[in-house]
Amino acid sequence: MSKRELAALAAASAADLGLVWGYFLAKVHVDPLLLFIMSLAILGWLITRASEVSVEALVEFAEATGSPPYIAGVVSSLASNLPEIALIATALASKEPEVVEVAVLAVMISVGTSILLVSATTFAGSIKSGLRAIAVPKEALIDELNAVAFTLTAYLALTLVSMARLFTGGSTHLPRGVGVILVLSYISYVLTLASRAEGRRARRSRVIRHLLVALIGTVPVFVSAEVLVRLVEDLIALRGFDVVHAAMAIAVVGTVPENGVAIISAAKGEVEVGLGNTLSSVTILALLAVGIVGVVVPIPLDAYVVAQLGVTAASTLLLKFSIRDDGKIDVGEAIFMVSLQALAFDLLLT
Repeated sequence: MSKRELAALAAASAADLGLVWGYFLAKVHVDPLLLFIMSLAILGWLITRASEVSVEALVEFAEATGSPPYIAGVVSSLASNLPEIALIATALASKEPEVVEVAVLAVMISVGTSILLVSATTFAGSIKSGLRAIAVPKEALIDELNAVAFTLTAYLALTLVSMARLFTGGSTHLPRGVGVILVLSYISYVLTLASRAEGRRARRSRVIRHLLVALIGTVPVFVSAEVLVRLVEDLIALRGFDVVHAAMAIAVVGTVPENGVAIISAAKGEVEVGLGNTLSSVTILALLAVGIVGVVVPIPLDAYVVAQLGVTAASTLLLKFSIRDDGKIDVGEAIFMVSLQALAFDLLLT
């Protein structure tokens, strides 16, 4: 990041946070929806840049401690999803049921957004290579596709059980045990892969420095997340803002900017890096993020949540078969994935 961009970002963020502070103290009168849109743009920019610092520092931390390459990749993917996790964690801390539902919907919508990013990465890589099919990295075929397959079966089972509960008048929430199982599944998956990987020699001289930089980088992310969620809370209370629209906004801000770096990488010809990161984001969000949400609060089973469970199952099914047949993703398969998500988003928003 250049000094000019850093100065512009600091000035814009300070002005926006000052305006938000004045709004909540009732000293500044501004339309809350306009303030939310402006904050979404400026703080989304801040979240993206701050999380980039954390990603780089965490990857260097993993390498300095001698972690296997795959674990360094997992750390990178987890850090890339830090904005989404911060926004959702802040929303879960709210005492308003509508805001909690926003968090639940946001984490599920973000899974679909990640699949859209896989498609966008494919488009960018195909254009760079003359519209040829994009080969999926070997590591993703061996490692990530197993997690995608588990995500497919788990979400299919959750969809069927949730529909039965919804239509028969049973429990209106998924038990917390579901979240525990999803989290443990992802952890066991990572530990299994780590046990197969070869470690590297540790370089401990800068371990503490990298960790401190990573932690400092998370501060603007969580502050921005707190501000955005408080604005959403205010919009829902004062303006009757639709929870689905709020969830969509949070999912897009949390997922697209940081993982959008993968699209830029693909456009520059670094398709393996971009595609690997976006594929791992799908499983991290579907298993780990949704699982954490399910542990913290019982996931409500309304029409929106059940529909999103089904869409996630369908999306991962399409993703799995698109990759499994020949180890590649072509433009046609990417278009099908985009069409499915567009259909789902259209039904959710109308």
